[in-house]
Amino acid sequence: MKSSNFAVVLLAIFLSSSVLSAQSNPAAVSSPNGQLQFSFSVLNDGPQKGQLVYDVAFRGKPVLVHSPLGMDIQDQQPLGTNVEIVSSTSPSKVDETYTIPAGKSNPVRNLYNTISVELREPGDFSRHFSVEARAYDDGVAFRYLIPDLDGSHSVHIVNERTQFQFSKEATTYPLILRNYQTSWEDSYHTLPVSSIHPEWLVALPLLAEVPGVAWVGITEADIENYSGMYLQSQEGDRNQGTLKARLTPRLDVPGVSVIGQTPLHSPWRVIMVADNPGRLIESNLVINLNPPCAI
Repeated sequence: MKSSNFAVVLLAIFLSSSVLSAQSNPAAVSSPNGQLQFSFSVLNDGPQKGQLVYDVAFRGKPVLVHSPLGMDIQDQQPLGTNVEIVSSTSPSKVDETYTIPAGKSNPVRNLYNTISVELREPGDFSRHFSVEARAYDDGVAFRYLIPDLDGSHSVHIVNERTQFQFSKEATTYPLILRNYQTSWEDSYHTLPVSSIHPEWLVALPLLAEVPGVAWVGITEADIENYSGMYLQSQEGDRNQGTLKARLTPRLDVPGVSVIGQTPLHSPWRVIMVADNPGRLIESNLVINLNPPCAI
């Protein structure tokens, strides 16, 4: 066995055994250089039994740990809180190069490994959905794929249940907004993640440093017919290291953020990871996740 493959196996074992409440067979994908590991699992005991979560590790150290995933669908039970992993595809590799009129580099290389995880709620007539994930050398990304859930061929999303739970107290550099209509012209702050007030809205991208582990940039890509995402501190969070997604609410339909036709895919939830902040500036991860120019 090659040393790089051996390291990947060891890291997968670490992620699956780091918390006893995670299921024993997570679906995982690693970056092409083997330094990033991205895995999905379902908690099998405790108050969140059945909850879909994900983990991100960099060079063998946890960055984000057991962060919940899911969606609040109008007039339905939350999606993702009581599921089982039905199947996952074997990791496949994509390596392509394209040119752009202007940018940080030209040509741009789009190199990643990808998996798709199929999930289902227990029961004979349960709902199902899937999560698509990509692992690049400079970060990871995932998105939800929502089928027709009730025969209407449409879905009303109230909010996402996506969370980002840091492995330890992180230093963040947030742009704090008063509400969804606040101008994005303000000073950035330097705060421990535990000091972000639950009533604040945090704009994307968010920069954070997990000490001794990595620099992290949280953002999104490929936003089309979907609300923009903000972050909020998780109120009552005992670990004081969790941020949750908040989708911009629609003005025309109170209590709803997204109205879409199924099958529907969400924007990519992007987690850029590097050993220093300059590497995040050099990254082409967001442009790689966006669709090609339609012109």
